[in-house]
Amino acid sequence: YSHTVACVSPLQVYIDESMRTLQYACSAGSIRNRPAVKLDPQQQLIVQLRQEVHHLKQQVQQLQHELHLSKSRLSEIGHESPMSSTAPMSRFSSATSLAPSSPS
Repeated sequence: YSHTVACVSPLQVYIDESMRTLQYACSAGSIRNRPAVKLDPQQQLIVQLRQEVHHLKQQVQQLQHELHLSKSRLSEIGHESPMSSTAPMSRFSSATSLAPSSPS
């Protein structure tokens, strides 16, 4: 917090100066400062790149987790499904047997 000391006079002669002092004290009291760390451009770039690397590592970890979940769901579906891994091949071979044969 900041404190301001304003000296005013009760005399009518100094009323204008006292009013200006009080107005200044009110306006100075509304000023809010935010401290900021000043880094040189190279240090600022290093901090920014480290944040980006951290963010990208989190994305990779999340995507690896999603990939693992997808693989486990696919393996569950593969084990529970009545069609085995040879089912697509059998469908393909039956489709080719239906194709008209060309005269030799």
